[in-house]
Amino acid sequence: MMKKLFMLRRNVNGKIVLLIVAILLLLGSGATAHAESPDLKFERITTQQGLSQSTVYAILQDSKGFMWFGTEDGLNKYDGYNFTVYRFDQNDPSSLGGNKIQAIHEDKEGQLWIGTVGGGLNKFNRNKERFTRYQSDPKNPQSLSSNEVVSIYEDKNGIFWLGTWKGGLNKFDKKTGQFTSYQHDDKNPDSIAFNDVYTIYEDSGRRLTNLVNDILDFSKLKHQKLELDFKPVDMREVVNIVLTLCKPLVAKKPLLLKNNISAEFPMALADENRLQQIMHNLIGNAIKFTEIGEVTVDAKADDTASIMEISVTDTGMGIPEDKLEVIFESFQQVDASITRVYSGTGLGLSV
Repeated sequence: MMKKLFMLRRNVNGKIVLLIVAILLLLGSGATAHAESPDLKFERITTQQGLSQSTVYAILQDSKGFMWFGTEDGLNKYDGYNFTVYRFDQNDPSSLGGNKIQAIHEDKEGQLWIGTVGGGLNKFNRNKERFTRYQSDPKNPQSLSSNEVVSIYEDKNGIFWLGTWKGGLNKFDKKTGQFTSYQHDDKNPDSIAFNDVYTIYEDSGRRLTNLVNDILDFSKLKHQKLELDFKPVDMREVVNIVLTLCKPLVAKKPLLLKNNISAEFPMALADENRLQQIMHNLIGNAIKFTEIGEVTVDAKADDTASIMEISVTDTGMGIPEDKLEVIFESFQQVDASITRVYSGTGLGLSV
C-alpha cells in the first residue's frame, strides 16, 4: 500500500522546498509482522512539473481533495496531474493581492483564505476564480493592521485570527469585513509582547489568549516587571465568571462545578485580571485531571479580612506528596507520561 505525504524541507540556503514523500508499506500476504523500517522514496515536484516557484511556504489539501501550495511567486492549485497558478495582476483588482504566499486556510464553510506578504488577506471565490482583497487602510482603524499576513487561524467559535509581520494580531469578522487589531504598546503591560505574530494556537479549553498571557506573564515575573492594578474585587463574582468560562472544559464528564463562596464574603484588594487568570489556571487544572465527581471553590478570611484563603479542591487523581513542590516550578508536570494524555505548558501554577 502506498501513502503520499506532502512535507517541507529547508535547503542549504535556508529556503523551503517541496517534497512529496511516498511511503511504501510492503505487506506480504500471510507474512508475519516484523519491526522493519519501510522503504522511503522521495519524489520532487518542481517548476519542471508546473509549480510556479520551488520555494514553498504553505501547503493545504482542501475539502474537495485539491492540493494548494503557497510559493514565493504565486498560489498553486494541483489536481494530481496539472497545476493552476494564480498571481497578482496590477490591471486586475480581482486577482491575488500579492505573489508571496505565507498562509492558506479553508474555513468551516469551505471558503479559501490566502495570507500574502504585501497583498494582505485574500478570499478566493472558487466559482468565479476571483479574489477579494482585505488590505490595510491607514484612514480606517477597522481595516487590517498590516498587509504582511503570515498566519491564519479559525478558532472553535468560527472567529478568524490573523498573525502579521509588524502589525500584531488581528481578529477578523467575516460578516462585516472589519478587523480588530492587538498591537504592542510600551505603556501598556497587558498588550501583546511583539508585533510579529507567526503562529496562533488555541488550546483544548478554547483559550486562545490565556496561554499567550501565561507565557508573557511568566517572562514579566521572571524579570520582575509585572505590574498589578489593585482594587476591590468581589471574589464570589470572579469565581462565577471563571466557572462559566470553564464549562466547555467539562465536556461530557459527570463533573459538578461548585462555588461555595458566600455572597457576604468581604471584598478582596487585588488585580482582578490577574486574579481571574490565577483562578482559571487552578480550576482548569482541576477539571483537566478530574474525570468524575466535583470541583469546588471555597474561601475564608481572618477577622479583619486582611488575609484571605481561596481553595480549589477536586475529586481527581491527586498529587503525590513528593511532587507538591515541583509542580510550582515553570514548565513542570507531575509526571512526564501524563503530558501524553493531558496537554499543557506547565506554566499555569508557576504563574
